[in-house]
Amino acid sequence: MTSDSKGNDLQAVDVPITGQLAIAPYDAANLLTSEQGGGKTVTWPKTNPYEWLGLIKQDGGATESQDQDDAIEFFQKGYYLNQDPTMTIQWGLAEFNAAVRKLITGQTADANGMIAVDTYTPDTRWVLFYEEVYKNGKIRRLNGVIQVTTTEVDQSERGSVKGRTVTMTWQPDKIVGNGSTTKFNEWQYDPKA
Repeated sequence: MTSDSKGNDLQAVDVPITGQLAIAPYDAANLLTSEQGGGKTVTWPKTNPYEWLGLIKQDGGATESQDQDDAIEFFQKGYYLNQDPTMTIQWGLAEFNAAVRKLITGQTADANGMIAVDTYTPDTRWVLFYEEVYKNGKIRRLNGVIQVTTTEVDQSERGSVKGRTVTMTWQPDKIVGNGSTTKFNEWQYDPKA
Protein backbone atom coordinates (compact mmCIF):
# COMPACT_ATOMS: atom_id res chain seq x y z
CA MET A 1 0.00 0.00 0.00
CA THR A 2 1.18 3.50 -0.73
CA SER A 3 0.40 6.57 1.31
CA ASP A 4 -3.21 7.72 1.41
CA SER A 5 -4.35 11.30 0.76
CA LYS A 6 -3.23 12.29 4.28
CA GLY A 7 0.25 10.78 3.86
CA ASN A 8 -0.48 7.75 6.06
CA ASP A 9 1.07 4.41 5.09
CA LEU A 10 0.33 1.25 7.09
CA GLN A 11 3.32 -0.49 5.47
CA ALA A 12 5.64 2.11 7.00
CA VAL A 13 4.65 1.12 10.56
CA ASP A 14 7.26 -1.01 12.35
CA VAL A 15 5.53 -4.00 13.96
CA PRO A 16 8.17 -6.28 15.58
CA ILE A 17 7.86 -9.99 14.80
CA THR A 18 11.17 -11.32 16.11
CA GLY A 19 14.63 -10.37 17.30
CA GLN A 20 17.94 -11.74 18.46
CA LEU A 21 20.58 -10.62 20.91
CA ALA A 22 24.27 -11.49 21.32
CA ILE A 23 27.34 -10.38 23.24
CA ALA A 24 31.05 -10.47 22.45
CA PRO A 25 34.11 -9.60 24.54
CA TYR A 26 34.98 -5.90 24.66
CA ASP A 27 37.36 -5.40 21.74
CA ALA A 28 37.34 -3.02 18.76
CA ALA A 29 37.72 -6.02 16.42
CA ASN A 30 34.33 -7.31 17.63
CA LEU A 31 32.40 -4.18 16.65
CA LEU A 32 30.77 -4.50 13.23
CA THR A 33 31.84 -2.13 10.48
CA SER A 34 29.23 -0.15 8.56
CA GLU A 35 29.43 -2.64 5.70
CA GLN A 36 29.19 -5.71 7.97
CA GLY A 37 26.01 -4.47 9.66
CA GLY A 38 24.25 -3.16 6.55
CA GLY A 39 22.22 -5.16 4.08
CA LYS A 40 19.76 -7.98 4.41
CA THR A 41 22.16 -10.17 6.42
CA VAL A 42 25.09 -9.45 8.73
CA THR A 43 28.64 -10.30 7.67
CA TRP A 44 30.23 -11.52 10.89
CA PRO A 45 33.94 -11.17 11.73
CA LYS A 46 36.00 -14.15 10.49
CA THR A 47 36.43 -15.51 14.00
CA ASN A 48 32.90 -14.76 15.19
CA PRO A 49 33.15 -14.06 18.94
CA TYR A 50 29.42 -13.42 19.47
CA GLU A 51 27.44 -15.61 21.88
CA TRP A 52 23.65 -15.67 21.51
CA LEU A 53 21.60 -14.90 24.62
CA GLY A 54 18.77 -17.14 23.41
CA LEU A 55 15.04 -16.74 23.61
CA ILE A 56 13.41 -13.50 24.72
CA LYS A 57 10.16 -13.59 26.68
CA GLN A 58 7.02 -12.72 24.67
CA ASP A 59 6.54 -9.56 26.73
CA GLY A 60 10.31 -9.00 27.08
CA GLY A 61 11.20 -7.30 23.82
CA ALA A 62 13.52 -4.32 23.78
CA THR A 63 12.58 -1.32 25.90
CA GLU A 64 14.78 1.64 25.05
CA SER A 65 15.05 4.78 27.14
CA GLN A 66 17.02 7.98 27.43
CA ASP A 67 17.54 10.01 30.59
CA GLN A 68 19.33 13.31 30.79
CA ASP A 69 19.60 16.35 33.01
CA ASP A 70 17.85 19.58 32.07
CA ALA A 71 19.46 21.58 29.30
CA ILE A 72 21.71 24.48 30.25
CA GLU A 73 19.80 27.67 29.58
CA PHE A 74 21.72 30.83 28.72
CA PHE A 75 21.06 34.44 29.64
CA GLN A 76 20.12 35.18 26.04
CA LYS A 77 16.61 33.91 25.46
CA GLY A 78 16.25 30.87 23.20
CA TYR A 79 19.74 29.39 23.65
CA TYR A 80 20.09 25.94 25.24
CA LEU A 81 22.85 23.39 25.50
CA ASN A 82 21.62 19.81 25.93
CA GLN A 83 23.30 17.54 28.46
CA ASP A 84 24.85 14.21 27.45
CA PRO A 85 22.10 11.56 27.86
CA THR A 86 22.28 8.16 29.49
CA MET A 87 20.75 5.62 27.12
CA THR A 88 19.61 2.17 28.21
CA ILE A 89 18.04 -0.89 26.64
CA GLN A 90 16.24 -3.65 28.52
CA TRP A 91 15.16 -7.20 27.64
CA GLY A 92 13.29 -10.02 29.33
CA LEU A 93 15.69 -12.90 28.73
CA ALA A 94 13.90 -16.25 28.85
CA GLU A 95 16.91 -18.58 28.80
CA PHE A 96 19.48 -19.00 31.56
CA ASN A 97 22.25 -20.33 29.34
CA ALA A 98 26.04 -19.94 29.60
CA ALA A 99 26.02 -16.61 27.72
CA VAL A 100 23.33 -15.11 29.98
CA ARG A 101 25.20 -16.27 33.09
CA LYS A 102 28.40 -14.72 31.72
CA LEU A 103 26.58 -11.44 30.91
CA ILE A 104 25.05 -10.96 34.37
CA THR A 105 27.98 -12.20 36.47
CA GLY A 106 30.96 -11.26 34.31
CA GLN A 107 32.31 -14.80 34.80
CA THR A 108 32.46 -18.13 33.01
CA ALA A 109 31.33 -21.28 34.84
CA ASP A 110 33.99 -23.83 35.80
CA ALA A 111 34.02 -27.47 34.62
CA ASN A 112 31.34 -28.29 37.21
CA GLY A 113 29.03 -25.46 36.12
CA MET A 114 29.80 -23.30 39.16
CA ILE A 115 30.19 -19.52 39.33
CA ALA A 116 30.98 -17.78 42.62
CA VAL A 117 28.46 -14.93 42.27
CA ASP A 118 29.27 -11.49 43.68
CA THR A 119 26.74 -9.47 41.70
CA TYR A 120 24.28 -9.49 38.81
CA THR A 121 25.65 -6.09 37.72
CA PRO A 122 29.36 -6.67 37.03
CA ASP A 123 31.74 -3.97 35.83
CA THR A 124 32.39 -5.99 32.67
CA ARG A 125 31.94 -4.19 29.35
CA TRP A 126 30.59 -6.12 26.38
CA VAL A 127 30.07 -5.50 22.71
CA LEU A 128 26.34 -5.98 22.14
CA PHE A 129 24.53 -6.88 18.93
CA TYR A 130 20.75 -6.62 18.66
CA GLU A 131 18.58 -7.20 15.62
CA GLU A 132 14.83 -6.61 15.39
CA VAL A 133 12.79 -7.75 12.38
CA TYR A 134 9.51 -6.08 11.45
CA LYS A 135 6.39 -7.29 9.65
CA ASN A 136 7.00 -4.83 6.79
CA GLY A 137 10.39 -6.47 6.05
CA LYS A 138 12.55 -3.80 7.65
CA ILE A 139 15.40 -4.81 9.95
CA ARG A 140 16.93 -2.62 12.65
CA ARG A 141 20.34 -3.46 14.12
CA LEU A 142 22.22 -1.96 17.07
CA ASN A 143 25.87 -2.57 17.92
CA GLY A 144 27.93 -0.90 20.62
CA VAL A 145 29.49 -1.17 24.06
CA ILE A 146 27.23 -1.92 27.05
CA GLN A 147 27.44 -2.62 30.73
CA VAL A 148 24.74 -4.37 32.78
CA THR A 149 23.23 -1.87 35.22
CA THR A 150 20.28 -3.85 36.64
CA THR A 151 19.15 -7.47 36.64
CA GLU A 152 15.82 -8.58 38.06
CA VAL A 153 15.13 -12.30 38.38
CA ASP A 154 11.48 -13.24 37.80
CA GLN A 155 9.52 -14.82 40.61
CA SER A 156 9.27 -18.60 40.36
CA GLU A 157 5.73 -19.53 39.31
CA ARG A 158 4.60 -23.03 38.36
CA GLY A 159 4.14 -23.26 34.59
CA SER A 160 5.70 -19.84 33.85
CA VAL A 161 9.01 -18.84 32.32
CA LYS A 162 11.53 -17.79 34.97
CA GLY A 163 13.45 -15.15 33.10
CA ARG A 164 15.75 -12.31 33.91
CA THR A 165 14.98 -8.71 33.03
CA VAL A 166 18.34 -7.18 32.21
CA THR A 167 18.94 -3.46 31.72
CA MET A 168 22.11 -2.48 29.89
CA THR A 169 23.52 1.02 29.63
CA TRP A 170 25.16 2.04 26.36
CA GLN A 171 28.69 3.25 27.13
CA PRO A 172 30.29 6.00 25.05
CA ASP A 173 33.56 4.46 23.96
CA LYS A 174 36.44 5.23 21.61
CA ILE A 175 35.72 2.06 19.58
CA VAL A 176 32.19 3.27 18.66
CA GLY A 177 31.43 6.06 16.21
CA ASN A 178 33.17 9.32 17.03
CA GLY A 179 34.76 7.98 20.22
CA SER A 180 33.42 10.54 22.66
CA THR A 181 29.64 10.69 22.73
CA THR A 182 28.42 7.97 20.40
CA LYS A 183 26.47 5.32 22.32
CA PHE A 184 25.92 2.76 19.54
CA ASN A 185 25.83 2.25 15.79
CA GLU A 186 22.40 1.73 14.25
CA TRP A 187 21.43 0.27 10.89
CA GLN A 188 18.03 0.11 9.24
CA TYR A 189 17.59 -2.22 6.30
CA ASP A 190 14.54 -1.52 4.15
CA PRO A 191 13.92 -4.06 1.37
CA LYS A 192 11.92 -1.43 -0.54
CA ALA A 193 14.72 1.15 -0.53
